Amino acid sequence: MRRTGGALLSLLTLFAAGAFGQARDQILRRTEAPILAEVVSENYEKVVYKDGRNEGDVPTLEVKDIIYSDTPDAYYTAEDYRDQGDFENAIKSFRLAQNTGSVRPWVQEYSRFQIAECHRRWGAGHFADAIAAFKELIAQHPESRFLGAALYGVGQCQLSTGQANEAIASFDQLEREAASKRLGEIWIIRARFDKGWAQLAVKQFGPARNTFASAASLIDTTLGRSDTLAPAMKRELESLQVSAKLGEGDSYLEEGLYDRAETFFKSLASGANGSSSNALKAGATNGLGECLFQKKQYEEARLEFTRANVLFRGSDEQTARSLYWLGKCVESLQEPRWQSKQESYWGELRGRFPESRWTQKLPQE
Repeated sequence: MRRTGGALLSLLTLFAAGAFGQARDQILRRTEAPILAEVVSENYEKVVYKDGRNEGDVPTLEVKDIIYSDTPDAYYTAEDYRDQGDFENAIKSFRLAQNTGSVRPWVQEYSRFQIAECHRRWGAGHFADAIAAFKELIAQHPESRFLGAALYGVGQCQLSTGQANEAIASFDQLEREAASKRLGEIWIIRARFDKGWAQLAVKQFGPARNTFASAASLIDTTLGRSDTLAPAMKRELESLQVSAKLGEGDSYLEEGLYDRAETFFKSLASGANGSSSNALKAGATNGLGECLFQKKQYEEARLEFTRANVLFRGSDEQTARSLYWLGKCVESLQEPRWQSKQESYWGELRGRFPESRWTQKLPQE
């Protein structure tokens, strides 16, 4: 969430506190300059701050992060471990931060969220711990500004562990909470998109197509206001827009309707249905590759995945997808030295996209 050196930030906040006579927290906003003031309270609706005698607030949707002036050193250490992928030591350090004296209550809430996220990012074998930690955060801090992320995290972990029906219920809950508590349209979109995959996992093919379509429609509406979106949010929505529009074809693949899927993807690849972006063309090309793979036309499939990977780069999701299937193709073809070729594709997949759903499909090392 933050990447400011702990020692440097401590010096800055000490200087600021001395200069202004009060704690100077940093409210980092998505599109505007940071606010240096004392944070009085925060929840999923707004962050309230005090600057001298003046009090103000910022909608939580506009807040990227908050760096508190009393952040313990253990918390910064935990962030460094987390960013290095050392989740075991990160969790230990976040727990140590929770037990640091003379720190405002925020550290309990933030550390609980970070511990849950570390378990989730740690991957297979740790999703149950992540679910428990997210639920503890929600129970202990029901108005947390991390509420949307925690509900989403529960659903993601359930989906990753094969609890698709439970995931559907969690994503439905997230959509309800996002609407009633005005957490932001992005959480409704994320909920619908991942709910579509959960529905496919339990063979609810028709409902999944409807869910992907509703997600795509809301994304189109939200992107229509792109001048008000933060750049990172716009990029995420554009990526989800592509995947949601590909959802119909992906549902045919999951249903085993390969001829119908092939027709759908060929239509997109030819430039129909507004498929002008490289990302959408990459998805359509990958989709064609999957159709051919399922028909055991492995050489033809590899050609499509290579085209997607080389000609139409521009989407992390689709690049990860092509790398995964290229590894499957060389295995199926049983070429000389296919193992080293597969490891080349899958090593790139692990290294560049560690949290991708395609990486999660790989055999555990």
